[in-house]
Amino acid sequence: MGTHTSNVLGVLSSVAAVVNSHLREGDRVRLPDWGMMKLEIESEKVDNLKDFKAKKHIRGVRLHFLPESYEGHQELYEGITFEKDKLYTEE
Repeated sequence: MGTHTSNVLGVLSSVAAVVNSHLREGDRVRLPDWGMMKLEIESEKVDNLKDFKAKKHIRGVRLHFLPESYEGHQELYEGITFEKDKLYTEE
């Protein structure tokens, strides 16, 4: 007996609805063995708080994701390597 794609998609859809609801309420959402996510407002800085105008200075909302970390080790990044793009030329 296997797992049907439709069942998996249904579960993922339900999880997404619950996660989105909590994020919109300002909650941090932690998914075990994966990480934590939260919404953050991105805005321009002002020198004086009294000068801050939401419609003028807020640029948008971003989803911030922090991978699960165990004693400073983030498994999500394990095995990732970087190499220079062969097509890149320095000027």
